[in-house]
Amino acid sequence: SLKKSSNWVSEQKQKKTNIPEVKNSFKSKNENVHAFYYGWYDAPTPSRNSSGWVHWNHEFIQHWNSNEARRWPSGKHNPNDNDIGADFYPKLGPYASIEKNIIEQHIKWSKEAGIGVLAFSWYPPGKAD
Repeated sequence: SLKKSSNWVSEQKQKKTNIPEVKNSFKSKNENVHAFYYGWYDAPTPSRNSSGWVHWNHEFIQHWNSNEARRWPSGKHNPNDNDIGADFYPKLGPYASIEKNIIEQHIKWSKEAGIGVLAFSWYPPGKAD
């Protein structure tokens, strides 16, 4: 099973608090350093009306060979069970991309890392995948 063990989740949560702050060794941004920013995540939050888990709970990608696919899980990841469908646990935890403090922190870290170009992926109003 690809479900993460509770020990793995605990280790990831511990790691997120022990990640050292990024210190920019650049005097300014480096326009040769590009990054993509995906602002399409949502998570249940008490501070606003949330649509629940979005993109943290994506479906498992099936293997192209049906015989091989039978060996792997199907269905969706379950963030309520600490399965966020990612190899790394976010330092801020599973977040809602619409939250101002989340965006501000991500932009701050991008600047500190010297990222010169940030490509933002978004959906127009009324559209979704």
